[in-house]
Amino acid sequence: MRARAGEPYRPSNGTEGELFQALRWAGCRHDRASDGNGRLIELAAWAYDLGDEGYLAEWQYGADGQPRCRAFEDRHRPARTPRCGATDNLFGGEGARRAG
Repeated sequence: MRARAGEPYRPSNGTEGELFQALRWAGCRHDRASDGNGRLIELAAWAYDLGDEGYLAEWQYGADGQPRCRAFEDRHRPARTPRCGATDNLFGGEGARRAG
């Protein structure tokens, strides 16, 4: 199964799809977006076949060989805020602006 890492994933039937949602997708902030667009990932998975150009890239096999959703964001954690590129990184590390 690990040889499939990075390949697109699509549940083979409704039961597998329900298990995937319960184990790998439940609690995602995209699952229940208040703007009505949160379920687009799921709808695209069912609307297109794996070989179709419109099939989503979010559902794929991970390095462990298990299916995952790359767009998963735990709705119980604060949303990630993009870092301002004009602000110095107080702690250094990747993305730190150099004084010049």
